[in-house]
Amino acid sequence: MKIALLLPRSVIYPSISFDIMDGFKQSLKNMGLEGYHEIISAGIGVAAKNEEIYDHCEQFLLAGTDIVIGYMNPFSAEFVHPLLKLRVKP
Repeated sequence: MKIALLLPRSVIYPSISFDIMDGFKQSLKNMGLEGYHEIISAGIGVAAKNEEIYDHCEQFLLAGTDIVIGYMNPFSAEFVHPLLKLRVKP
């Protein structure tokens, strides 16, 4: 399974991207799922524009990503929701 992470940057918390990635990998390891998934990521920057986040999501989907995980504000999430909603499997 291919999992994509949209990683933010922060002036106040400079290592947030690394901490999110490490925490996610550790969670998979704790569940015994380490090595079963391909993890890819993209930096969405500090206060990234909605269009940039949308473009990253679109590229992930075109690359065959199964799950997209993003740490973003509600307005950005609302902006990309229609794109990701198309991929939901019943």
